[in-house]
Amino acid sequence: MTQASLPTSLLPDAILPDSRTPGGLPGHGVAVQGNRILDLGRREELVERNPQAITKVLRGAVLMPGLVNAHQHGRLVSSLQLGLEDDYLESFMVKSRDRLFLDPELNARLVCASFLAGGVTTAVQTNTPLGTGDYEREIRSMISAYDGAGIRAAVAVGCMDRGHVVYRDDLEETFVAGLPSEVGVLATRPARPIYAGNSANTIALAKALLQDYGRHPLISIGYGPAGPQWASDDLLRAIATHASEDGLFVHFHGLESIAQCVAVAKIYPEGFLARLKKLGLANSRTSIGHADFHRSCGLDD
Repeated sequence: MTQASLPTSLLPDAILPDSRTPGGLPGHGVAVQGNRILDLGRREELVERNPQAITKVLRGAVLMPGLVNAHQHGRLVSSLQLGLEDDYLESFMVKSRDRLFLDPELNARLVCASFLAGGVTTAVQTNTPLGTGDYEREIRSMISAYDGAGIRAAVAVGCMDRGHVVYRDDLEETFVAGLPSEVGVLATRPARPIYAGNSANTIALAKALLQDYGRHPLISIGYGPAGPQWASDDLLRAIATHASEDGLFVHFHGLESIAQCVAVAKIYPEGFLARLKKLGLANSRTSIGHADFHRSCGLDD
């Protein structure tokens, strides 16, 4: 047996096995081999029970399960580093279209390195494209990086088919026509595709990823609609059907701004959650992030 294949006894100052042990277990350690936990207990007893194991003393350390990042966008470089000042969400998004996009492979490796440095071993990634115009390359780069880093990841295929300029497409022409010419030039649709495109292309991408990663021990594939104001009923209904057929998760964005609340009140007069129920998306496989205006989402019902 080579040294690389031998078990290892990790001996920190204490272990924190779960949330039910808030003070941790001082003087305890863990024996591991590969990706398996073999044993845990008091350090002296652990070493005695595992005489073949390599011993590593971790002074000043507490050993605990990895952290979970339950909502993130697979992008570590900050908005400020991209030259974007903080602003109202809608203004911010328009300005961001003119910025150079990030290299997908380098970005993916940077994200995973940051996670591991911070103790994150599980993550949910939802939508936010990098702006390259090749969304499949972007999402595959992230999946490959998660796999290589040993990070367990629920990766949501992003999608949108409306609201590129204003949240109500039927008002886009009137809105742009009423702007001063120097402002109107900014109110344009993205020059490059943001996601995979329409519902057929979105589902085709999800199925292709499932073909490659459907049985992967670390990777789960689902859907991440950009938000109700950006996804038509037809698109949401289509992903709801596929998610139901293959048991996929759906991770929504909720409402993040006053403008979104006003728009969704017009688009979904019966309420956001009520519409999700009609579309087959209000179930145990669906979760919502960024529900800042939870009452407007109908989440108090």
